[in-house]
Amino acid sequence: MKLLKLSLVFLVALFWGACNNDDESSCDQNGWLGTYTGTTDCLSGDEEVTVTITASGSEDLLMRYETATGGVDIGPFVIDGCKATRSSMDPSSLDSFVGELELDGGNLSYTQTRTVAGTASSCTFDANK
Repeated sequence: MKLLKLSLVFLVALFWGACNNDDESSCDQNGWLGTYTGTTDCLSGDEEVTVTITASGSEDLLMRYETATGGVDIGPFVIDGCKATRSSMDPSSLDSFVGELELDGGNLSYTQTRTVAGTASSCTFDANK
């Protein structure tokens, strides 16, 4: 009987540990860092993209976005689990920018919406580490 009870306790502990969400721990700041390559769909059509994610302070992210036609640094992005966002607005012109990163294992996706003079444009990319 003691062996049965001990086995039951062991199984409960095993299943309890298996139910922990390991993906969340990989979405801390260190889990985001690295270089990702993929394809972007933007105003100029599909093209190859290299994205480098680095730390900004102890909690946020910076993104270096490079294609054959140029590169840009965007940030800081504020991490919220496996998502990170950056937004800004110019109150005088109402121009705005919203960038959203999402991490799923080694896959990184990005959506950017920029509104200038009331006209919105968006870019997306999917990349892998």
